[in-house]
Amino acid sequence: AVKSYMEMLEEPTSARAILKAIINEEKPLLYHCSVGKDRTGTFTMLLFLLNGVDFEDINADYMASFPYLKKVTEMILADNNDLPNVCVPPDVMMLVDVRREFLKRYGGPEQYCEAIGLNYYEIECLRNILGIQETSCGAVLFHDGKVLIEHSTKGHYTLPKGHVEEFDEDEHATARREIKEELGLKVDFIPGFKEITYHCPKKGHCKKNVFFLAESEAGELDLQKEEVADAYWLSVEDAIFTLSHESDKEVVAKAANFYFNNK
Repeated sequence: AVKSYMEMLEEPTSARAILKAIINEEKPLLYHCSVGKDRTGTFTMLLFLLNGVDFEDINADYMASFPYLKKVTEMILADNNDLPNVCVPPDVMMLVDVRREFLKRYGGPEQYCEAIGLNYYEIECLRNILGIQETSCGAVLFHDGKVLIEHSTKGHYTLPKGHVEEFDEDEHATARREIKEELGLKVDFIPGFKEITYHCPKKGHCKKNVFFLAESEAGELDLQKEEVADAYWLSVEDAIFTLSHESDKEVVAKAANFYFNNK
C-alpha cells in the first residue's frame, strides 16, 4: 500500500498537473479523487507538510476520513473480492510509513516539488496555500516599441498592476482600471497573451499576478504619486535589466517575443 501511495506522487506529469491546478484555481477550493482518502490523502499530506502542519494532526485528519467511507468501502469490496485488505480499512500507521518513505527519497516536500518540475514561485505559493490569497492584474504595456516600467514608492521596479476589486467585470477590467489610475493611460489589449506569476510578499500571504499585453497611443504619464514614484518608457533590454523581480523579467521577455512576432 505504501508503494501505491508513492506511485501517486512519483508520476511527475499528473502530480505536477494536480499541484498546478491547486495553485491556479480560485480559493476556497474543493478537490477530491474517486474515493477521497488515497490520492486526496497523499496530496493533502504534501500540502500540509509544505505549510508546516504537525504530522500528528495530518495523520488524525487522514484517519477522520474512514467513518465517512463505510458505504463506499462496502461497494468496493463487493466488486473487488481479491482487493488487499490493507487498501480499505483504517490503519494509523499508513501515512506514517508513507511519510517515512517520502522523506527518505526526497528529503522534504520542497525538494520533491523541485524534482517534479515546479519553480520557486509555485513552491512558495504552495507553502502559503493555507493563508491569504490575492489576485492582481496588469499588463506589459508598449508605446513606440518601448515598455513601461514603474518605480514603486516602496522602492522596487515593477510592471503596472493592481488588486482585483469586487466591481471589476473581469481581469481585463482590473488591468485597465489600474493602469488608468496609476499612470493616466488608456490601453488597447492585444489578444492571445496572458502570463501568470506568483509571489509571497510575507508568510501566509500568496499573490497571483495576471499579466496581459497592451499598447497605449499616448506616452505622457499622469502618475498616482501615492503608489508610483516614477515611471519610464524603456527598451525591452533596459526594461528587463531594470525590473526588480525575475518573474517580471521573464514576463517581459515572453511579451516582447509575442509582440514583435505578431505585429
